Amino acid sequence: MECYRRKKTGTARSSSRTLFECDKCEGVLCTDCSGLSASEIKVLQLQKRKLMYYCPQCISDVNNIRDLKKQIIELTTTKNSIEKEISLTTENEKQRTSIKDITPNEYKQEQAKQCNDYQLMMLEIENTYLKKLIEESSDKNNILKQNNQLLLERMNYKQAIISGKPKPYSGYKVDTATKQNVEMAKTYANTVISPREGEKFINTVKDTKHRIPENCKHSHNSNTDSTIYGHGEKLESSIQGFRLIEKQK
Repeated sequence: MECYRRKKTGTARSSSRTLFECDKCEGVLCTDCSGLSASEIKVLQLQKRKLMYYCPQCISDVNNIRDLKKQIIELTTTKNSIEKEISLTTENEKQRTSIKDITPNEYKQEQAKQCNDYQLMMLEIENTYLKKLIEESSDKNNILKQNNQLLLERMNYKQAIISGKPKPYSGYKVDTATKQNVEMAKTYANTVISPREGEKFINTVKDTKHRIPENCKHSHNSNTDSTIYGHGEKLESSIQGFRLIEKQK
């Protein structure tokens, strides 16, 4: 056996008789051409070894493969970027074509429809909430009226006892009226809107204002804008007025 590197270059045979085989290509190299140190040569001379030996040519081939992989990755990235640009360009062309097919009147009608739909949505939210406030306010007024009536009857009852006149009503009626009044008070307590819920609803309306369609975002002097932006303020003032009435009562 002869060192393939010396045979290839025509160099004289090495005085060293130790030869190694590359674990990859099985090419034979001498000690001088292997590029190994004395300690590494001793390790390779062991009958059982865990280390692998690759000749310089195989190492060069591996490095070339790494460079090729790197180039492939770069080319793939460039290809994907170009394909993305082509896709965006194609989509833009489709949109331009579709816009050209739409007449100016159709475009204006679509804008008006979006704006009207938004206004209707805001009005529906406002009306629903205000109706609930009115209903609950009416329920509480009825409870207050019954409370006042009950107090008045109790005063008349006491006056009748003091003066010796006939009693205006029996004790059973008093108990029944009291029980009914308590049940109505419980019903009102379960349906009344808490301040936290009111604030939450106001914030919901204010958040909705930020999602106004682009075609509805005109100057603050326009009728459309003042109509849309007025809903939140109307609701807030209504709720504050309702709370003021509650405090006075």
